[in-house]
Amino acid sequence: MTNFSAWDLTDKEDKVLSILLKAQKPVSVRDIYGKLQVTRYYVYEILKRLKDLELVEELNSKPMKFASNVQMLRKKLQKMDADLNTYWHSLQNAPREEIFSHLGLNETEQAILNTLADAKEQPLTIIEIKDHINQSKSLVERYLKTLRSRKFVKRTRGNSQSYLYTNLPFNKIMEIYVKQEQGEWAQKRMRLEAQVEQFGGTEKPRDFLDLTLRELQNRLNRQSWMNILREIPTSIKTPRETPTQGLIKREKTYAAIDDGHVIF
Repeated sequence: MTNFSAWDLTDKEDKVLSILLKAQKPVSVRDIYGKLQVTRYYVYEILKRLKDLELVEELNSKPMKFASNVQMLRKKLQKMDADLNTYWHSLQNAPREEIFSHLGLNETEQAILNTLADAKEQPLTIIEIKDHINQSKSLVERYLKTLRSRKFVKRTRGNSQSYLYTNLPFNKIMEIYVKQEQGEWAQKRMRLEAQVEQFGGTEKPRDFLDLTLRELQNRLNRQSWMNILREIPTSIKTPRETPTQGLIKREKTYAAIDDGHVIF
């Protein structure tokens, strides 16, 4: 499972980070614990954790000072996004034992699923499963009930209690897991995003007409900006031939929208 500790900031950690971002300069431990009304040691432990998470940096100075900025937070967000993306792709080729373990299944549940999966379309009774994994009948029955409730196995019709692996594609199991993980990731990500949004406002944007599509995408997704750009009156769009004339009449040929050009 990927490590989401970077999103798990406590309220105090969030406040310390806010103090550093608001200061926009190196801050001493004394300055911080005076504002939070907590012990010096407690503040130092918070700063140490934030440093380990690459959200603040410790300066080589006396007294000891720490600093942070929006660029560090953005870099951390990008790194975590990249790590998560890499992790998702690694699941594509993961063996089923790894997929099962990611789903929180214990060793006995995994052994049952592997036994049924190996049997393919051949139903197995509780006794056959019990003998194969060398566990008690009562234990197998209990875990089969759990696995059946999660729709990982199904019971065949008839008098004999035989079971089949549901043969869900592994990418489907992975998809269920990824959706859960993505929800957790997105929820915990909000603290850092809120800090970036609050303290990133000091970066004055250039004239809207000078922004590239990539820069606009940092504020809204690509499709939203494409829709906005289509609504801009033609009279204020600048054609490629006369990039500095401002208000003009409609022309048939305009510059293409790509990562380097936004305005037609």
